[in-house]
Amino acid sequence: MIIIPFLSGLFFQSGLKRARDVSLFNSVPTDYDDYFTETLLAPLTFYLKNFSSYFSLDFLFFIGDGNGRHSLREAGQNSVFLLPLAVLGLVRSLKKRKLSDKLFLSLFIIPAAVSASLLPSPHALRSLPMVLPIIYFSAKSLSVINSKKRAIFLIICSFFIYTFIQYLHIYYVHYRKKTSPDWSGGYRQTVEFVAENIKRYKKVYVTKEMGFGETFFRFYLPQSYLGRGRSLPPNIKFISSPFNPKTEEPFLYIGPHWEKWDGRKIGQIRNSGNDLIFNLWEN
Repeated sequence: MIIIPFLSGLFFQSGLKRARDVSLFNSVPTDYDDYFTETLLAPLTFYLKNFSSYFSLDFLFFIGDGNGRHSLREAGQNSVFLLPLAVLGLVRSLKKRKLSDKLFLSLFIIPAAVSASLLPSPHALRSLPMVLPIIYFSAKSLSVINSKKRAIFLIICSFFIYTFIQYLHIYYVHYRKKTSPDWSGGYRQTVEFVAENIKRYKKVYVTKEMGFGETFFRFYLPQSYLGRGRSLPPNIKFISSPFNPKTEEPFLYIGPHWEKWDGRKIGQIRNSGNDLIFNLWEN
């Protein structure tokens, strides 16, 4: 009963389409001169490149996967405090190879081996099980460090406090600004501006550059503007940019930041990182 929804989504058209969309092997170039390179060597090369990316220090400890919804961008998927401990613990596990070592070594490799066949790579969520072996390797190192030696204990504690304070600074000061585009920063302000001014215009045209724009409008527009089933009012239209209107009636145009339009510019929408998202125009 628990896995029925999973299986139904896995084998139906929507699930298969998602699998095709993210498959590495559907994205490998096919313009090679010989059949061997196209069918075997090129896919294997791209796969191994993706596989190795999951073990890079940038991904694991310094930068992450680059997606602001998954990572801080200024820190990796794990605290840099764990880096020396994880390396030492990994070396010990490779030497000892006890049952527990083999288990966590497998858990370190298998998620990367599976995820490497998908795009994008490396991917934080698909590699989430790799956190467990990193914790295990780090704990293995700590277990052999003589914490009774005051100097070693002070060094470890000082490094931990430094990295923790650094993490808090990045998260609460930098993260909100640097990853605003990943969280559709400025979209809510756009909808709120439209809600406040919609009665002044016959039409409101919104660029399709606003990804999932209709969803944001349905969510943030006051209920009084929406129809049955939270349908959008007929005077809000989503159009392609650049925009070439064929009407003289007064309208509001929410245009992309790069478009230079002939109408009168009445404002801008910026995200929390002060990046220009949309220009506001009227005819």
